[in-house]
Amino acid sequence: DILLITGYISVKTLKRVIRSYEQMPEPKWVVGFGSCPINGGIYWNSYATINHLEKYIPVDLNLSGCMPRPQAVLDGMLKLMEMIDRGEAVGYKKYKLNYDWYQKNQADVLERTTPVLGGNHDN
Repeated sequence: DILLITGYISVKTLKRVIRSYEQMPEPKWVVGFGSCPINGGIYWNSYATINHLEKYIPVDLNLSGCMPRPQAVLDGMLKLMEMIDRGEAVGYKKYKLNYDWYQKNQADVLERTTPVLGGNHDN
C-alpha cells in the first residue's frame, strides 16, 4: 500500500494521517507529493502547518515541486518501485524501530498544552 500525501498538512490533519498510516497493512510506503509535505510549501510559516512530515511518519520518497510535474510523478513512482525491489524503501520498519522518537514528535504537536495564538481556551 502507498500513502500519497498531497497538499499541506495541518495539525488537525496530522492526527488523521498518522491514524491512516498506522492502520495500513505492511508492507507500506509513504510518498510526499509536492513541497507542502516536505517543507510546508507556501504555508511554511503558519502556526497550524506541519513542516517536515518525516518527523511524524517515515517518508520513503519525496516528490518536490508545487505541484510536481506529471513526468516527475511517473519517474518518482518508478523510482519507488525500484527502491522496493532493492529493499531500500523500508520506512515502515524504521517506524517500528524508532517508534518512541516518532511518538514523541507526534505528541509535541498533537498534545500542546498552551494555546498557539494565546488567550484563554479553558471555556
